Amino acid sequence: MSLPPMIVTPPGLDALYALCRRVYPNQPNPLQVTALVKYWLGGPDPLDYISMYSHQGDAEHNIPPHWHYISFGLSDLHGDGRVHEGSGNDSPSGFGFELTFRLKREPDETSPPTWPAALMQALAKYVFQSGNTLCSGDHVSWHSALDNGESRIQHMLMTEDPVLGVLQTPLGSVTFIQIIGVCQEELQAAQRWKGQGVIDILKRVNGAGGPWLVTDMRRGESILELDVCVQEEIELGIESDGSSLSGVSARCSWVEADPDQISPCPSDNEDSGEGGYLREGPAVQPDNHSNSSRLHVDAPIPPSVSDEERVRIKAELRKGLLNTRSKDSNDRLSSPFDSNGNSCRKNSFEDVAPQVLESTELMRTRKLDGLHLTFNLESGLLLPLAIRGRVQHGRHFTFKSVLGDTAITFVSSNVTGTFVTSDNPFVAHGPWLQILVSEDLAQQMSESFDGLSNDIFLPKLFMWKEHKLAITIVIVLYGTHVSCAVAEVHSLSHPVDVVLDPVLGVLQTPLGSVTFIQIIGVCQEELQAAQRWKGQGVIDILKRVNGAGGPWLVTDMRRGESILELDVCVQEEIELGIESDGSSLSGVSARCSWVEADPDQISPCPSDNEDSGEGGYLREGPAVQPDNHSNSSRLHVDAPIPPSVSDEERVRIKAELRKGLLNTRSKDSNDRLSSPFDSNGNSCRKNSFEDVAPQVLESTELMRTRKLDGLHLTFNLESGLLLPLAIRGRVQHGRHFTFKSVLGDTAITFVSSNVTGTFVTSDNPFVAHGPWLQILVSEDLAQQMSESFDGLSNDIFLPKLFMWKEHKLAITIVSD
Repeated sequence: MSLPPMIVTPPGLDALYALCRRVYPNQPNPLQVTALVKYWLGGPDPLDYISMYSHQGDAEHNIPPHWHYISFGLSDLHGDGRVHEGSGNDSPSGFGFELTFRLKREPDETSPPTWPAALMQALAKYVFQSGNTLCSGDHVSWHSALDNGESRIQHMLMTEDPVLGVLQTPLGSVTFIQIIGVCQEELQAAQRWKGQGVIDILKRVNGAGGPWLVTDMRRGESILELDVCVQEEIELGIESDGSSLSGVSARCSWVEADPDQISPCPSDNEDSGEGGYLREGPAVQPDNHSNSSRLHVDAPIPPSVSDEERVRIKAELRKGLLNTRSKDSNDRLSSPFDSNGNSCRKNSFEDVAPQVLESTELMRTRKLDGLHLTFNLESGLLLPLAIRGRVQHGRHFTFKSVLGDTAITFVSSNVTGTFVTSDNPFVAHGPWLQILVSEDLAQQMSESFDGLSNDIFLPKLFMWKEHKLAITIVIVLYGTHVSCAVAEVHSLSHPVDVVLDPVLGVLQTPLGSVTFIQIIGVCQEELQAAQRWKGQGVIDILKRVNGAGGPWLVTDMRRGESILELDVCVQEEIELGIESDGSSLSGVSARCSWVEADPDQISPCPSDNEDSGEGGYLREGPAVQPDNHSNSSRLHVDAPIPPSVSDEERVRIKAELRKGLLNTRSKDSNDRLSSPFDSNGNSCRKNSFEDVAPQVLESTELMRTRKLDGLHLTFNLESGLLLPLAIRGRVQHGRHFTFKSVLGDTAITFVSSNVTGTFVTSDNPFVAHGPWLQILVSEDLAQQMSESFDGLSNDIFLPKLFMWKEHKLAITIVSD
């Protein structure tokens, strides 16, 4: 009789479990939150497990009863490369840390709440996606109650767990970083001064967490209210130490400009803007004849960076800026970009100088005569910290743009290792802008920022003409169609539609025309109808159906029935509309990617010794050549490197992809396809191909066209649910549909044989034109795809693989 095989606990996981058993010997089997589909099998949650222990507290030492949450997955649990690259005993295991959280237990609680597990998964996703690690003293701005309730505890500080500390495992060292819930005032104190200083006060002040920093979600007072002496202590700390925060990720951009040429109130014949618009990366040359140009200034094209450098720079900007924390005010500035992919947060400049030079030596350095910077409100509110807490203490502060490959660093004259001098205070080194802030300018900026708060009227323009510097703070508006994301890591979509306000309409002002666009709240079924058919058709029905909004489309948040339920004839009307008209939606922004592949080589169930994937993983841009020795390669197929695009073309293409695809709506089904990329920055949503052909050719003529033998596409679930619309509502009506990737410079367009102006033919149905992939869907393939997509819904088991081998096409839908 054969014995069942023994289940061996992986070495990293076993070491963590052993530590937990020593700390909690009476809880050998704690409650656990477990990822149903592990991250290394394509699941959405990076943490394999989160254990929840009960701690009785210690009243004598001011430690309340609490729940203790411990994560498993940020460190290397397995040691076989499935998630983290292998490391030795003398180096960090995985990311080098695990998260913990101590939550005060309510008297009537018998089991731990599970919301902290969701919070820890969200933080873990940030770490995996950005490559940034969390260290003691760090802070996280959350802007929402941690338990999604009404609590004042809406942000987090990080500290070393007082009990678990640091553990040496067979796969490397693991530091247990404890999350501390804090309120807005405490977060601001940590930003203006230093995280560790605020943590020390939290430990000391009665009712703020105690020596073990137990988070109390019902705490209604900040440390400044619990102890009136704390405010003075923090102010004295800021005055003596300055701020320890040397950089943040931000929404910001810049353009070379003479402040004398910046007009806060442009006239009708000028471009509608003041430079105060957030854009991607460094400034590009504006087109004087384009309405999309938002500048009143001559903005030279920044120096070009090679493709290899661009990839390296982008990787480093994604990971986070080099956080140098010197022991005195004579800081030495180090580049946000190094060549080996390390975050290097705690290294000094001397430690990383060789790598920095290797990465940046090929970048051109450009002296600028004047500058106009733009920040969104949240980033702009940190400008006083940057100037008063850093520059005026002889240090530097960096805003790393989340909008593209750029960083803006303010430096004082005490900071060494910079490119700026007193004669040349503005220097762009590749995508890295440095600004030397003299003592006089720092004082002027500090005074100008007095009163800067959430209540200021936007846009707000600050100008120091004698220093040739201007800063605009703007509000960032997102809109016109459909999903409003509450937060990147825990998004909740609320469908809306928009229409011209029935009363206000269009107003002609001395500065130009203003259209009043009314938001209409709709339910999921109505949104889907607008996507499958057309928004105006659904709006007309909403006006007509009793109880759905009336002629003025008044939103009723208590409306419990959709138009399909309020009027049983509406379903048939919509279906007939779709059948006769198809869909007016010609493209969407989506999470998608593609790789050249032979479907015969795609394995839906890879073995353990293969890369944990089937090509069905979302990646940035077109496929790149997989590294056979790299665990980050998620392909089972030979994926040739796509044609390269010049830097100038890349900037133009990326700008157009961000703005939205060219939405051509011809009057008949004989559509002509126009490029998502044109040369002058216009969205051109309503132009025909003939109108923009010269610009399209100017923009795309330098791109190489490549015929592909087979394809494997990957979509996340939300994007994949639009595939039936793309095929039935567009392609089968002789039209085209484009998925514009939000993951990189690429777009995927399905076209029918009726669409002209394409690169595809019946002999070559798959063609990549630079970053633009076109797929010719024959009538036979369209019918097969339409039938395959029957039953596609939110309830399907993921990943879901569709394959049409005779057409050499495969599509995988994955969880986000």
